[in-house]
Amino acid sequence: MNKSPGFILTQLGLDKDKVEKLVKALDPKTLQIAITDDFGSSFVLSTLSANIASIVETNVVLQHEKDGDLGNGWLETNYAGSRAFVLRSWKPNESDVLEANLTFWRGAPSIKRVVIRHVPEPATQRLLLEKGDVDMARNLSADQIAGLAGNKDTVVESSPKAEVYYDGLNQKHERLRNPKVRQALRWLVDYQGTTESFLEGRFKVHQAFWPSGFAGSSTETPFRLDVAKAKALLAEASYPNGFEVSLDASNFYPSIDVAQSVQATMAQSGIEVNIVPGEQKQVITKYRVRNHPMVFLYRSADYLDPHSNADTFTRNPDNSDKAKSRPLAWRNGREIPQFTEKTDAAARERDPAKRLQMYLELQKIVQENSPFVIVFQVQDQPARRANVKGFVTGPFADQIFYLLVQKRGSRDRGLAQPGSPILAGPDPGIRAVACDAPRASDPRHPRAHFLRAARGRLRDRPGGTDRPRPRDRG
Repeated sequence: MNKSPGFILTQLGLDKDKVEKLVKALDPKTLQIAITDDFGSSFVLSTLSANIASIVETNVVLQHEKDGDLGNGWLETNYAGSRAFVLRSWKPNESDVLEANLTFWRGAPSIKRVVIRHVPEPATQRLLLEKGDVDMARNLSADQIAGLAGNKDTVVESSPKAEVYYDGLNQKHERLRNPKVRQALRWLVDYQGTTESFLEGRFKVHQAFWPSGFAGSSTETPFRLDVAKAKALLAEASYPNGFEVSLDASNFYPSIDVAQSVQATMAQSGIEVNIVPGEQKQVITKYRVRNHPMVFLYRSADYLDPHSNADTFTRNPDNSDKAKSRPLAWRNGREIPQFTEKTDAAARERDPAKRLQMYLELQKIVQENSPFVIVFQVQDQPARRANVKGFVTGPFADQIFYLLVQKRGSRDRGLAQPGSPILAGPDPGIRAVACDAPRASDPRHPRAHFLRAARGRLRDRPGGTDRPRPRDRG
């Protein structure tokens, strides 16, 4: 409960001192959780769908407890869950191996093994897929996906992810604090041009903090590239000739590509953007202490409820430099007591329909005038061999399901995916999956946390892997 992902549960009033009293296993199949605050039931149930609430076998985990860590250290490279696949091997930046759980409560998977290979380059992933050396490629770029067109041996599927990209504008910088400047910057992004070129298929235009395809999302996209309108707003803000500003961006696709596009379009208004590229970790570290002027990053939801993103875009209870809670609104220096109150009220609203309407209103506020220029939503496009069917990609990178996967007529190989420092991809059980492995295949997670009191064989979410990805992408 004292690890960083624990905030998802501690917001319900659970903590290491109260958990023994509030969380109880009534019998081998029933877990009772007492909530100490007056939250809406739809909000509570959504938080419990997060990976942080996954159930582990307490007796197994506690056998490996060291220095009071409840077995958390052992869980970094081992498994004690009850899902369809069991982690057998994890080699950072190299591979994962999952094996079928033959005693899975919904029945054993059709495939016996999934091998996830860390393949950083999209071009290499595509080559492996076309040659049949892997069954799936999880992180192909738009040009590599286009190159598969007409190949009858491969299939590309698409589904929305609960992940949005945005420009963050630090309100500690005087120019970016000007509402007219913030408005102008919204009209200086080539939304359509980028999604129809180097982002085609992998991203779609989206301008609200809660992604489309999920309850409570606003799908309005009022902004487009309009340099004339932007220049008029800059003139009203007393910057008729623009100004100079730095933009921090991760030095890999698509961040650096989008940063360069923004640099070009903003230059048309007189704004000189100096791109400061860096490793993802460096960019986020700088962001967390509010040392950026502008930053281009993404936000992936922690659970399927609009509060997951509202809690960070429209809530900032303490804007001081010593604040304990540091959501995205804090990182961009936005003091918003009135919106914090509205966000808290939405979480407590008991009427589900009214709750969703409250989040739609919050999205409109952020969209129109805030330090966030939200630009795209991720579209997941896994490519697979035509003889592989049944793969389900969930809304999050750490919810990937191989339970229904079937493969006709070929030996086991694996899945291929590239190596980003944040997300990992596919699983072993097929021949191989190629993907950008570090993002979703990092199995480290404080999963021994609040279930200390739950001694029974309680079941976790069916059919997936049990390894979360860091949600703090910015």
